[in-house]
Amino acid sequence: MTVPSLIASADTIRLTSNWLRSMKGVESCCFWFGQRPAEGAAVVAAVVVPRQRNNQGHYFVEPSAMIDVANVARPRGWKNLAQIHSHPGDWVSHSGYDDEMANSRRALSLIYPNYGHVPGMWRYRGWIARLWPAALPAEIGVTAFLDDRWQRLDQPSANLAVTIGSVPPPKLIDLR
Repeated sequence: MTVPSLIASADTIRLTSNWLRSMKGVESCCFWFGQRPAEGAAVVAAVVVPRQRNNQGHYFVEPSAMIDVANVARPRGWKNLAQIHSHPGDWVSHSGYDDEMANSRRALSLIYPNYGHVPGMWRYRGWIARLWPAALPAEIGVTAFLDDRWQRLDQPSANLAVTIGSVPPPKLIDLR
């Protein structure tokens, strides 16, 4: 399987970070959804937040909550492009629990450090708008399902998998 590629706006990075940080010291998750074209990169159209149980060391999404997510995505023709969650520290690789709980092997898996914190420049729209093209913050871990297992991508591969581009900002759909 090849690594999926997608385009996210700086607003996608910032919105995701802000939402994860709003959970105040617990692991949490959300998904990036959009249409996946037959060729080329998919564009992130929405950040979808499912109902979930959260604590400092992990999160859990009930199957019924994933049905709610599917009911939002299906009529729009959206596919799960990336599953995103936070970790308590700087370590942003998949744990065994993350491997087990991954929603889709066709989606990328991104892990934000420190319960969603990213470098300060990503929190301010004015700065980022002047930096095009920007690279995905190196602090965010990108994992893909390759050769029958989840593998953390090195930074050059992560930057090819997730391009930060000048695309419309995503919708936030909070299903909690």
